[in-house]
Amino acid sequence: KKKKKSIATGGAPAALISTKFEVVVPDGAAAGDTLFVSLPTGEEVKVVVPADAPDGSVLTCSALTTAPR
Repeated sequence: KKKKKSIATGGAPAALISTKFEVVVPDGAAAGDTLFVSLPTGEEVKVVVPADAPDGSVLTCSALTTAPR
């Protein structure tokens, strides 16, 4: 008889929270470009530059991130 292997999941799933952050559109960025942004939580998110965002403009964004432990 074979034993079933158990897979450790590390406990309960991490809670998700909404994190707000600001991104400055860098020089030379064009509408539709993807910016990779590191958050204070250590997670990285993608932000797509909208058509109405010229260089130097500030984008206010939010993302679902894991709650700090």
